[in-house]
Amino acid sequence: QVPVAALCGQVEGEPSALQQLGITFSQSILTRPLSEEEAMAYTSAHLTRAAASLATLLAKASGQETG
Repeated sequence: QVPVAALCGQVEGEPSALQQLGITFSQSILTRPLSEEEAMAYTSAHLTRAAASLATLLAKASGQETG
């Protein structure tokens, strides 16, 4: 089974329910509450930041730290 990470605007549901869907890890990409309009306008920036953070975590966990 391949681990699946879901970076979302909002995470809803219990971890066990998400795991049943095959989602190993889920996290909101938002750093604060935003209106739907604001969240959609800045999706790219928020997703880029969240993906970079997840990549750093995975690299550290595997012993391949990034700069």
